Amino acid sequence: MSQFVTAVQLRTYLDTTKSTGRYTNDNLDFMLETASNQLERATGRLITASSSNTTRTFTTGGRAVITIPDLRIASSVSIAGTGLTADQSYWLMPSPQAIDIYTAIQVRPFAGPASGGRWYLAYSEWFDRNLDSPLFGASFDRSLPNDLVITGLWGWGTVPKAWQLATMALAGYYLKHADALNVGSGTTAEELVLDFSEFPSEVRQHIKDWQLGEQVVLA
Repeated sequence: MSQFVTAVQLRTYLDTTKSTGRYTNDNLDFMLETASNQLERATGRLITASSSNTTRTFTTGGRAVITIPDLRIASSVSIAGTGLTADQSYWLMPSPQAIDIYTAIQVRPFAGPASGGRWYLAYSEWFDRNLDSPLFGASFDRSLPNDLVITGLWGWGTVPKAWQLATMALAGYYLKHADALNVGSGTTAEELVLDFSEFPSEVRQHIKDWQLGEQVVLA
């Protein structure tokens, strides 16, 4: 589980010294953890750093490039049970936000059956499993499930400031939304209208800026 901001930081952001009721440390931590995890789910990112090697599996579907969530260091990469070598049989692609965080991996040259390239050699059991058979269907865009296995360190060593700001904005939204659960809007003591029909603009822009998607299918 993730939490990118402390209760003290959230109080400063909200410009309050309250520590009772909904402003207890336990409740603020709950809101912050909920907001942090929501942002990771909404963007497909993995910000919380792993302290030891963790193995994750992906299905390539025959694609040359596969989106992955925030890989920091790769210890080993294999596809269909065959180990790959960095910058020879796999290539890591950096995140737009940091050159030392990788959000995509290329596992073969950009080639397919139409180009005459021997792209299928990335699968050591291609012929043994009869994957070249017409009965398998359009083999060039298929793969075995969970054929790509990556072991390494994931997440960011330091939480980016942008994630801290978005987390506080979303946690503040959750916190204040309790005043208008049944009506979708509310007012402050100063008679300012609070609209809860959508996330704060900071959160919406953050999700747009950081959201991952499939970058390349076949070429």
